[in-house]
Amino acid sequence: MDEPIEVTARLVHQTTPGAIHITLPSTVALPTGFEQHGRESVSRLISKYAAQLAELKALVSSSEHYKAHLHDDIWLLRFLLSHFSKGGVATAARAALGAIEWRHANGMDEPTLPCGGPESLKVPAVAKVYNGLRDRAALSYYVPDPDRGTVLVAVPSMVDFHKLAANMTEEESAIAHRLSTEWLFRQCDVVTRRTGYLTKTVRLIDLKGLRLSGLNREFQRRDAKNSKTLEDFYPQLLGAVYLCHAPSWMQAVWRGMRTILPARVVEKVDFLEPKRDVRERARLMRWIACEHLPECFGGPCEEWPPPNSRFLPRDTTWPAPVASS
Repeated sequence: MDEPIEVTARLVHQTTPGAIHITLPSTVALPTGFEQHGRESVSRLISKYAAQLAELKALVSSSEHYKAHLHDDIWLLRFLLSHFSKGGVATAARAALGAIEWRHANGMDEPTLPCGGPESLKVPAVAKVYNGLRDRAALSYYVPDPDRGTVLVAVPSMVDFHKLAANMTEEESAIAHRLSTEWLFRQCDVVTRRTGYLTKTVRLIDLKGLRLSGLNREFQRRDAKNSKTLEDFYPQLLGAVYLCHAPSWMQAVWRGMRTILPARVVEKVDFLEPKRDVRERARLMRWIACEHLPECFGGPCEEWPPPNSRFLPRDTTWPAPVASS
């Protein structure tokens, strides 16, 4: 499916160098029910799967923790799309019921859950994550466009994985991971309901400067375990993972990691060189407009982290204070 291609060009021969933003419109019509960035129409999907959704709702409403206003057709749709082809409505129902119980046990449906913004830094596990960053730009939860999905930008070379593994328990790692994922989900759910298109999140990971010695096996094990668990509870949330500017040894590490990650995550991973390859940079445009792309990915955005990232630089001290447990 062809999409608009966005290119940033530098006017190096001008007296005063500047930048222009060029959008080349697609000449190929998108399939019915899709919008320009490839998202599917929720109303069309709900209509298509109306019978299956009704059956799914009847099954999950048996849970004592089922809430009709929370676990509605849009919420259930993500489970149906992920599991129906593998085992029908019954498999989707088991997954949805598991998520309902998990959300209840962890208080994930509480409106005051500290899953985003400066208030999250009051959670000891989250504060410890941010104290493991060598630079604030190492981790940014980003909403570049209010009508599109969330973007997680990570620069692993700026993260002290050894410190994180040593200073955090396995449970703290799980807490921090699920709170950040809940923030991503809530943002995408809001956009889905406002725009009418199924909205997902994308991860842009800049691997430039990352050394093998900087990785920590225990941290990677926990991260893979948490990712696998959360993928079950947040189906159809992850749209893509772009590993950018990877060092040569990273391919070997990836071959090892892919064996412990769920297949539905592995199939969404792609290696790109967006800073030097304009065609590969254009593949990011489905998820983020060129003007919102940071310089490390070949974009023009010099201010980083961006003003509307999950933790606003001016709202918190740095490093984040670690609250007492």
